Amino acid sequence: MVWCDIYSLFYSFFYEPLNRTHYRSYRKSSSFSFKNKLKETQQGVNWLRWTLLTLLLASEISYHYWAITNDVWRFHNQMPFHLCGVASVVSIIGLLTMRPFWIQLAFFLGVLPAFLALVTPELPYDYQHFRFWKFFIHHTAITWACLFLALSRPQVITMRSFFLFIVYCLCTPPWSAFLSIHGQIPISSF
Repeated sequence: MVWCDIYSLFYSFFYEPLNRTHYRSYRKSSSFSFKNKLKETQQGVNWLRWTLLTLLLASEISYHYWAITNDVWRFHNQMPFHLCGVASVVSIIGLLTMRPFWIQLAFFLGVLPAFLALVTPELPYDYQHFRFWKFFIHHTAITWACLFLALSRPQVITMRSFFLFIVYCLCTPPWSAFLSIHGQIPISSF
């Protein structure tokens, strides 16, 4: 987009409030959005889909391989019971099936937690370690996969699915807190 186009768009939108046809025609003719780029070519969509799937699978498999070879693999530590682990598995299933249920679940469970993990990382190892690189590659792939699923099928993310997710979020914490207090769920799984 050229500076003149930005200026003319700004000028016509703010200084000609009754005549917004220039803005509408510019918005309709603009093909510089990620969503439109994805719709243009099915080959690019498939390439991105399988690349993200490969990144997520390679990250999970390499993490388990590293834990086994270094003799630190424990069931309660390595199973994906934390939020980003669940989002990773759901994203893998969503990328494989492209079903609306898995896309909604991946989008609502994966985008925010993985992004927040990238912004505020808690890492037990330093810069040159495998776990450092695995953490950042894995959480970036989770965020990208969830956004890719939502952008490739935007009709799936609806207000109804958003409200169902809010109801789920409001109902789940009391039950999980009740079960962890009474010894049914170990606290380390959260």
